Amino acid sequence: MLSRRLLSRAKIPQLLVRCQSTVVHPVSKLGNELYDQLKSGDANEVYSTLKDHLDKISQELVDPTTLQRSFGLNAPLTQFLRKAATDKESTVEPYQILNTLCQYQVARSPHFEVVMRHLLTRGSPQDVIALWVKYLETIAENPNAMSRSFNNRNGNNNSHENNMALASLAYLLLPENNPDLQVLGQILQLNKEQGQHVPFNKLRFMISSLIKDERREAAQQGLKLLFHQYVDSDKESFIRQLDQTLQFHHLQDLYNQYHEQSVDPEIIAKFMEKYIDCNNAAGAVKIYNENKDLDSSMLKDHLLLAVANLPANSRNLRLDRILAIWNSVIKPTNPGAASFAALIQALGVSGNVQQLQNIWTKEIPQEIKLQSPVIEGYLTAMLKYNKQVKYDDIAGKLPEKIESLNLINTVLLKMVIDNVSKEKFDSFYAAQFAKTEDVASQKRPNVETLAIRMYANYHYASDKDSFDFLKSVFQSKKNFLKVNAIIEHFIQIVPSIEPIRVLYAQVKEPVDSRKYGAFINAEFVKHNGDYKVAEEIFKEFLEALKAQSKKIDRFSLEPLITGFCEQAIRDRDPSFLLKVSTYYSFASKVNLELTYQTTAKILHTLALLAKDKSGKFDASEQEFIGLFLQDLESMEKFNPNSRDIDMLRKAGVKLPGKLA
Repeated sequence: MLSRRLLSRAKIPQLLVRCQSTVVHPVSKLGNELYDQLKSGDANEVYSTLKDHLDKISQELVDPTTLQRSFGLNAPLTQFLRKAATDKESTVEPYQILNTLCQYQVARSPHFEVVMRHLLTRGSPQDVIALWVKYLETIAENPNAMSRSFNNRNGNNNSHENNMALASLAYLLLPENNPDLQVLGQILQLNKEQGQHVPFNKLRFMISSLIKDERREAAQQGLKLLFHQYVDSDKESFIRQLDQTLQFHHLQDLYNQYHEQSVDPEIIAKFMEKYIDCNNAAGAVKIYNENKDLDSSMLKDHLLLAVANLPANSRNLRLDRILAIWNSVIKPTNPGAASFAALIQALGVSGNVQQLQNIWTKEIPQEIKLQSPVIEGYLTAMLKYNKQVKYDDIAGKLPEKIESLNLINTVLLKMVIDNVSKEKFDSFYAAQFAKTEDVASQKRPNVETLAIRMYANYHYASDKDSFDFLKSVFQSKKNFLKVNAIIEHFIQIVPSIEPIRVLYAQVKEPVDSRKYGAFINAEFVKHNGDYKVAEEIFKEFLEALKAQSKKIDRFSLEPLITGFCEQAIRDRDPSFLLKVSTYYSFASKVNLELTYQTTAKILHTLALLAKDKSGKFDASEQEFIGLFLQDLESMEKFNPNSRDIDMLRKAGVKLPGKLA
């Protein structure tokens, strides 16, 4: 039998755990006190409290690096600095506060950002440059000042880029300054080998948002000078930047900046490629038309790809477009391997696999077939677009060294879909992305690769209930743009809805309309998808927006409208028009203007249903059709498809005014 002393000893660890669970770390305690004081106290009182507590904590802490490594004060100190910058009664300057934070090693990137912004708005660019130098010294002494871990706490990496942009803006605003990219690079201490460059998009945004006086025009002219110096001096870096650009509006900004002064066929072709990747084939065609005087084979090849990606009602129409461009624009110029590779890709993406096979067998010269872009393009097309082809059919034909990341991604996805063993998948993945001595030839996973890797990790996971998608590819939600791009690619590549729903449950936050729109669209296009679930996702999105007092935009609403259009066409069921009507009316209610693409989709749906039902709709369906056609007539810049209008007319649907 145990003695009372032993029983007492047995309880000690439990008591220690209870005590530890109620102890608040002094840094966290200070953070809470600062939050409370900021609600009611003035900046002077908060500063006094901050200095006293930091001094006390630094003397009492056993480990002198605790404050240096802490992150619990980041948010309240950022809030405090903003208050000091705007509080007219404050006698303490934000710069003075930041100096104190640096003294106790709790200054972080967002804190420097607040003070830099403050100094810029006060017209002190020299002080901003001096503060940037101090910032560089701070993050050199304490790397935690920029980012503590891969979790990117408090978005510090974003603040670091903001600080670079603010320092760049300050450089542009220096009096009697002739902007020089090399000088700015030295100030920012950019490392070209690591792909670092001036954050031009961020800089452009800050000029328009922060500079409201006569200095803006000078800053904008300086930005143009720097941008063209950058592109002219390091074209490869700029092309890499385009590859890493994830949002279409950023891509548009870069094109507009670039096209004002420079025209290099390789760069223009890269813009066309990226526009196509962003589902804007029409924009890529426009870029070609603006630059066709260059008479470049690269631009012609990308025109072929753009035309193949344009919306069309049938594969035959896409084929006709592709052959028209090939025969009239490319073939007369004695096409090389790159052009044949573009033709193969165009035929594959347009769904014309049989024609692709015929051209491969009969029209492409043997010496052309042996070149990497052509053979790799062919293998990619067969794996991606020919459903009869399996991984085992292609495995033995793969080159020993694959040049195309597109082919690598296609093979990886096919391995997962064909349920190839995890060991084979991991071995192929490791071989393709193994480190090489030649940095230039090093293959690196892109966002599509990471989406495939994420799907593979889930597919092969033994415990799917506890599986964490983002952690499996070492990503954090705070890496917002990259994670959203990975999610969008994941939704595109996964063939069934179940893994997509599991992912949705894990990534609802932070709320983003494009992300929710992608999940809504998946319920209409994926196997076993359910439009009722799509509507539930939309409701959850609206509730989240309401809680955050944000406004709705088209990116979440349009997928519902086009999804129900597809549902109506697929099921040949006009009753789904009532769903289209509901969300079309909702768009009008919240003052959302639908894109022409969505408007054209509704019109095409009405035309097909009218033809199928001989124009016979019930009263509520007729009411919506009449309303929509009236709205359509009033759209001055929208050109409706004449075939859709003819189908409506022949089915006996009454057309208003100009449409008749």
